[in-house]
Amino acid sequence: MAAEATRYILGHTIKTDKIFLFSLREIYGIGHASAGLICDRFGISRQARLKNLPDYKISTLESYVNKNVLLGKDLKEQVTKNIQKKIADGGYIGRRLAEQLPAYGQRTHKNARTARRVKNF
Repeated sequence: MAAEATRYILGHTIKTDKIFLFSLREIYGIGHASAGLICDRFGISRQARLKNLPDYKISTLESYVNKNVLLGKDLKEQVTKNIQKKIADGGYIGRRLAEQLPAYGQRTHKNARTARRVKNF
């Protein structure tokens, strides 16, 4: 079985055969909308594959994303700080988060998955 070709971009190993738009979405902090905006900004087709992109486009894209987009560990730290701040403020949402209950209008009778996701902050 042949080894898959990969490339190291923005701190992540990405397969070169994948469509670049979907490859960007694997990075924590870049979703569907921001991946599309990044591709549009640099003139990259939404169907382009990573192996077909020139090195200079990838290097300029990396420098732009590093300067302008919050990613990975830094983004997770900011989210945690925001949750801790809401809890410290003692408002309604902070109390709900501290009690591990849904904070943004979700039901508590049958579904509380959102609260379970955020409880380990």
